[in-house]
Amino acid sequence: MGQSIPSTSDIVISTYEARRAAGADEWTACDAALEAFRKRHPEASSDLANTFIADVLRDHTARH
Repeated sequence: MGQSIPSTSDIVISTYEARRAAGADEWTACDAALEAFRKRHPEASSDLANTFIADVLRDHTARH
C-alpha cells in the first residue's frame, strides 16, 4: 500500500500548530500556514489563500 498524501488542510493545520508549539505568536503561525498553502497552490489568488487559511483554522479551532 502506498502512503496517503496529506490534504492541504492537514498541512495548513500542522504548520500552524507546529509554529505555535514552538512559541510563535498567532500572526507568525498564520503567516507560516499561508506560506505552506502557497507552496502547494502557487496559482491561488491572495484572496483565496487568505480565505482558505481563515476557514481551515476557524473550523479546526471550533473542533478543539
